[in-house]
Amino acid sequence: LECYFQNQEMENMRELEAQADEAERLHQRNLESEEMRMRQLEAKREYLSSLQRQLDEIRQREDEAKELEKEEMKLAYELNKLECLDRERKSIEEKCKRELHGKALLRQHQAALRRRSAEVQAELEADLKWLSQLSEQNQIEDQKRISKREQERDSLATMRERIQSELDLERKQEIELDALQSHEAARLWSKREEEWRKESEARQKLLQEVLEDRRNQLCQRIEYNRRRQQEELETRESLLEALEKAHQNGMEESQNGFSAIETQRRELESQIAENREMRLEARRNAEAEAKVSREAERAYEEMLRQEAEKMKISDSNRKTAISTIPTRSGDTSATVIQSRPGGNIW
Repeated sequence: LECYFQNQEMENMRELEAQADEAERLHQRNLESEEMRMRQLEAKREYLSSLQRQLDEIRQREDEAKELEKEEMKLAYELNKLECLDRERKSIEEKCKRELHGKALLRQHQAALRRRSAEVQAELEADLKWLSQLSEQNQIEDQKRISKREQERDSLATMRERIQSELDLERKQEIELDALQSHEAARLWSKREEEWRKESEARQKLLQEVLEDRRNQLCQRIEYNRRRQQEELETRESLLEALEKAHQNGMEESQNGFSAIETQRRELESQIAENREMRLEARRNAEAEAKVSREAERAYEEMLRQEAEKMKISDSNRKTAISTIPTRSGDTSATVIQSRPGGNIW
């Protein structure tokens, strides 16, 4: 019986050790599962961060596209304004030509000179006004073209100074007309008319060059702006396509990752349930063996008790038998027990 209990204790110790080993394996698998989950979470965070960067870049491209559209509208407005200035300048030039060729000198050269001088001054003032408007338009340019704008401003300033000098000279010569005689006025008219014509042609040529240069600049900027808009559009489309592709890949990876985690979770749950069932079965077996052991022990104790009872009954019967044997003196009432080791004798 003692050997049986020792074996049972050793069996229980082995079962406890097996359970401890299984618990350690489950703990290690749980750690590996947690580490995998953390890696997947980190990959997901990196994926979301990449998506956010792409979205920010797309928004930035959209803002740049809006700025380019605004700049194109502004350039178109400036070009239209420039064309209006050109038409205005040509109108002034045609008016001056009509007045020059359509007027009769009559006979008073001084009055004609004054009228012509006033016309020239008006023309010069109109050119100055036109240059001022063009200069104001140039000042609207952005900071990227400061150097070129300064050169244009210097050129416009030089032309304004030149026209202003011509205007001042014209006013001075108008004052000097009062001191001229009739024949001097006639000769001066012929001379001044030629000077006015040459100056007007030179001035109109310079103004036309400035106008053409400005028009070319605006056209080039509009063309460059449109190319930029096309490039921005293509870039945005590429980013959106890449974003959509990354989103689909991310969903597939996430779904695969979740499937792997779910599969591993089910495997762990199955192993845990199996181990739990094994431990329950081992416990039931141990309890059954313990029950059998207890029943055997009780049966053994019952057997010992019954044997002890039998021995007591046997001893009691022998004592009763001895006490009823008669003595030799014939006294049947006296009871004498004579015995010795080895048995009773008469």
